[in-house]
Amino acid sequence: MKKYKMLFAGESWLTHNMEVKGWDDFSVGGYGTEIDRIHAAMDEFAEITHLPSHLVGEKFPSTMEELKTYDVVILSDVGANTLLLHPLVFTQSVRFPNRLQLLADYVEQGGALGMMGGYMTFQGIGGKGCYHGSPIEKALPVDFLPYDDRQEHPEGIDLKVDPQRHPALRGCPRNGPICLATTRP
Repeated sequence: MKKYKMLFAGESWLTHNMEVKGWDDFSVGGYGTEIDRIHAAMDEFAEITHLPSHLVGEKFPSTMEELKTYDVVILSDVGANTLLLHPLVFTQSVRFPNRLQLLADYVEQGGALGMMGGYMTFQGIGGKGCYHGSPIEKALPVDFLPYDDRQEHPEGIDLKVDPQRHPALRGCPRNGPICLATTRP
């Protein structure tokens, strides 16, 4: 079975917590990721290169040649601004390729693009994902609302999917925790 070369961008976070106890306070930082669960679900059919969220701004491919080394790119819980604002743009106002447009062009040229849910995916929490009206919205088979588009379901959701309807779903269980948006077939 052929393994797809996948660039998996995002799905990591840094935390900073402050605790106040009367007159005293202290803070604690941390780093988290869900990439182990992604590997468990996809290693059978994908060779995954993980680019954590805090590295996406600087390290995400900026040329079509770099993108085409991957069969599929998945964005997971990383907002549009992280892709748009390379450190050179943000700190020095240096022109840099629009990586959202680059991804849309990649899809137009046959590359596969998917998005996995998270607080910075699609429009995300407080609308901070910022993908509405972007080239990514045009490249995916979904319409992004112009505001916070989440639906929280702490009780869980039982999804029913037909794995034969799209190649990205092949091998997925018919019932289970699948939530996936992919390029148009």
